[in-house]
Amino acid sequence: MTQAGHPLTRRKAVTVAQLAAHPLVLREVGSGLRHCFERELERGGRSLAELRVSLELGSNEAVKEAVLRGAGVAVLSAFALDKERDTGRLVALPLKGVHCDRDMYVVQDRRRALPRPAQLFLAYLESNPVPTPAS
Repeated sequence: MTQAGHPLTRRKAVTVAQLAAHPLVLREVGSGLRHCFERELERGGRSLAELRVSLELGSNEAVKEAVLRGAGVAVLSAFALDKERDTGRLVALPLKGVHCDRDMYVVQDRRRALPRPAQLFLAYLESNPVPTPAS
């Protein structure tokens, strides 16, 4: 992801080598996407040390704000960018050769009654398949 108007936005997709030419804003060590990204880099024979990591932040919102303020480009889930992508403030580009598909789970204690908002959320999840994010 990058700001609208950034030179990378002229591309349809970005390679890790192209990403390495720009300051990179990442989630903190231990985040799911960070772990997946590092694993995918290793699978491709690369490492995070080859990239110009400029910031490591603790939330997707902080990462997006840093990118909007010009701190660099970022690797985030396309799901995290819906609002900014729709308004044109940020641009999501596929990263060639890096696939961070992850399984998501809902965990509940069946011995306890779920509050109504949680019941509605689970019903929503069950009735709405997860969409594939637009690139």
